[in-house]
Amino acid sequence: MKLTLSVPTDTLNLVDFTSADHLNNWRVVDDVIMGGESKSNFKVNKNQYAYFSGKISLENDGGFCSVHTELDAMNIAGKNQLLLHVKGDGNRYMLRIKSVAASSFSYVHYFQTSGDWETIHLDLHHFHPRYRGENLDLPNYKGEQIEEIGFLFSSKKAQEFNLLIKKIELV
Repeated sequence: MKLTLSVPTDTLNLVDFTSADHLNNWRVVDDVIMGGESKSNFKVNKNQYAYFSGKISLENDGGFCSVHTELDAMNIAGKNQLLLHVKGDGNRYMLRIKSVAASSFSYVHYFQTSGDWETIHLDLHHFHPRYRGENLDLPNYKGEQIEEIGFLFSSKKAQEFNLLIKKIELV
């Protein structure tokens, strides 16, 4: 008798950098928009991973670098976790999502990297609303729709950072 294992098909691929089109719409936004001097880059390397890297500067009250992209609005009801397939540098990063791209605030979740390739599981209902570094007195993310996703690195010290991203999925 042959045993057949079923593979879950409920995974929704948000971004896969091994696919050619996923770098086109990503936009870097660093603290220079507020007078700071931090600088970051976002590109796909030769191994087909996105590479978010840069240097944090505290000059002129700086201290953050970010990158984000708008997605086609998608209904994600029934999904509970966001999976990040990443290799970080041991630093803590913030993942930011918006249910509506035009919204002034994001829902955020911090994640710690280990320095190795890993899959980080983030519970969608633990993403909390935040605007310009301040938590908002609003409900956490409901996990119904997503239109924007991005990463932010901030630090209270001048330092370099780098994060490799293979793909981002929802389950």
